[in-house]
Amino acid sequence: MVFAIDNEAKRVLPTTWGDFPLAAFIKHQPEDFQVREELGFEPEGSGEHLLVKVRKSELNTIEVAASLAHHAEVRPGEVSYSGLKDRNALTEQWFSIWLGKRPDPDWTIFNRPNCTVITASRHRRKLRRGSHKGNHFRIILRQATGDFETAQSRFNQITERGIPNYFGEQRFGHRRKNLFRAEAMFVGRNKIRGRYQRGLVLSAARSWLFNRVLGERVERGSWNRALEGEVVMLDGSRSVFPTEGDDATIAKRIAALDIHPTGPLCGRGIPRTTRLAFQTEESILSDLTDWRRALEETGLRAERRALRIRPRNPGWERDKSGDPVVEFTLGRGEYATSLLREIIGEGPPSDRNRASDELHSL
Repeated sequence: MVFAIDNEAKRVLPTTWGDFPLAAFIKHQPEDFQVREELGFEPEGSGEHLLVKVRKSELNTIEVAASLAHHAEVRPGEVSYSGLKDRNALTEQWFSIWLGKRPDPDWTIFNRPNCTVITASRHRRKLRRGSHKGNHFRIILRQATGDFETAQSRFNQITERGIPNYFGEQRFGHRRKNLFRAEAMFVGRNKIRGRYQRGLVLSAARSWLFNRVLGERVERGSWNRALEGEVVMLDGSRSVFPTEGDDATIAKRIAALDIHPTGPLCGRGIPRTTRLAFQTEESILSDLTDWRRALEETGLRAERRALRIRPRNPGWERDKSGDPVVEFTLGRGEYATSLLREIIGEGPPSDRNRASDELHSL
């Protein structure tokens, strides 16, 4: 099995809308990068589970979950959440705590620095991973220099026409450590214990393969159109269906961002693409046959992921210092970095190398 991760790491995933109009820093301080998790439903007001909404900074999701468990006097396993959120941000996130018939804790005396309980309400079901609808972002681009008018025009273009749905760098771990761990696991050099860690590594491996396919289709100009034999996904859902690719109705629906072309999340199962779409994916991943086979052997089910996403609820303004402030909403599994890189590229080195644990796709 040969996969030159170091060489692959030098590849820069292509962008779609031309040169970057701005240079800027992100995450100078937590307030510069705000994330509000959106469940897509309201707590029911009754049930054995307590849904707790918190505002946090300089803490990751797992640390907050442990503090909630301690305060509620329950085992850590009785606290759950839908996704992980970055410690280097100001975030609002939901947790669920199984209490049964026990009384609700007194959250007015909850004492954890940089963490505040906003609201709590009963619910019949626990939060499961990936059960939230999406995330709303408010991001300040600090010390921005460049063409602000073009940058705003680019932002408007992005929200109207969409962007490539890349997995963010944080998916692969600091210095892509999860890819090296995956390679070691696939060749038998390393056995990863623990369901959570194993899941992170396998997700990183197939996310990397997806990015390879998407990057190549961006280069070829086919990321936002259907190939013959394409499988497309209905916007705002996970529903997919096959197409012929040359259907005028399908082309109109793709242009209207009602449906999107898809790429592979490799695993066990018969490929759903045919003809040119199938041939294209096979060609792009031809040097990664061993990785694809290893993913199949883990028992992961093959799935599809949209090649394109459309940010919603966009906003652009300038703060008192003149720095741009952008706002937008993305669905679960979609990365803010996919949008930012179209405006400021990969960002300055001090930002690129900063470790992050934000995995909206979980």
